[in-house]
Amino acid sequence: MKRISGLIWFLILTIVTQVGGVVYLLNLALVKFWWKPRKRQWLKRQLMFIGLYVLASLLIVPPLAKLNHRQPLPCYKVTTLRPQNWLTVICNRHYVHEDLYKVIVKVSDDFNRQSTEKEGTLILNYLDANFPFIDGFPLIPHLSHNDGKKLDLAFRYESKGEQPPTNNTRSLFGYGVYVEPTPEEINQTAICKEKRWQYDITKYIGIPINGWLTYDGWETKRLMQLLVASEIDKVFIEPHLKQRMDLQTDKIRFHGCHAVRHDDHIHVQIR
Repeated sequence: MKRISGLIWFLILTIVTQVGGVVYLLNLALVKFWWKPRKRQWLKRQLMFIGLYVLASLLIVPPLAKLNHRQPLPCYKVTTLRPQNWLTVICNRHYVHEDLYKVIVKVSDDFNRQSTEKEGTLILNYLDANFPFIDGFPLIPHLSHNDGKKLDLAFRYESKGEQPPTNNTRSLFGYGVYVEPTPEEINQTAICKEKRWQYDITKYIGIPINGWLTYDGWETKRLMQLLVASEIDKVFIEPHLKQRMDLQTDKIRFHGCHAVRHDDHIHVQIR
């Protein structure tokens, strides 16, 4: 039973963080052959794992990921790009190919630079990116975030009333709070929900926060225009939002009913 429990933890940590399973095995080895704490020192063993995981994530994983042409997106320095939720960083899900890194940092800088001084620093919130290692290693629950060349971005939001643009969002994790189609727009979401049960499954993790905010169509369109003008190869978003923004470009595509809804975030990718 103890071995089964250990295997389950190894699998969970590997699936969620990629490197956590390896750190878990290292921690077990250190506990068994070096430190050997007594059973009642359970808390110390867990703290040892956390310490090893933090050290690995900060000092070991980034330089090794560079060998795979991947690097972590900015997360703590003063920048125009930041994680929507710190769990993305803690779980090492914020790595991208070096080419995508250059493109998205430039887009975020240009997005801020084109704003007025009154608006202050406009920051792009990124969601899930990729793991640091191994092409083809799945980033569950995503279908394609497995080669360092994909990235999800949050929509832009604004305060209700005459307020400057905000850097906050409407969802705790950036997913699941949808911008629904109007009666005059293409309703691809309804079509896909009839075909695929999972199409709006992200609503179950769409924990609403900042209820005073509303979708900022103008700023989101401006962001989309910068993405399309950059070296980004494809942008996935719901057809009704492409119609609403009146963006006529082949770069903006429909992702298909086999995926999940994209009227809560923007998916970008390079070749």
